[in-house]
Amino acid sequence: MSLPVRATVTARVETVTPKGDEGLLVEFLRLYRDAVQTAVDRIRSIDER
Repeated sequence: MSLPVRATVTARVETVTPKGDEGLLVEFLRLYRDAVQTAVDRIRSIDER
């Protein structure tokens, strides 16, 4: 039996990076994306059991 799963993720940016520091923002966004993907993968693996 497969149950529908819905997850809501909200990101809130509190500060703006100074000019020339886009690399840190890109790194943060990549880490955030990877963390969200890991959560989604784990939820899917629970559903497959």
